[in-house]
Amino acid sequence: MKAVRFDEYGDIDVLKVVDVPTPVPGPGQVLVQVKAAGINPGEAKIREGLCCTPVAYHVPVRAGQ
Repeated sequence: MKAVRFDEYGDIDVLKVVDVPTPVPGPGQVLVQVKAAGINPGEAKIREGLCCTPVAYHVPVRAGQ
């Protein structure tokens, strides 16, 4: 499975497409195939290291995590 990840804070050029293991759904869960996804301005600020957030983000970070 492909994922977008960044290992350091910065501009859009820090984003990398990487292979990650396909998750295995547990009981009562389903696995959904995503054809397209978007990033909102808040997520871009997190990537740039500009956003104060109640969640501590430690790199590497996978988009949508």
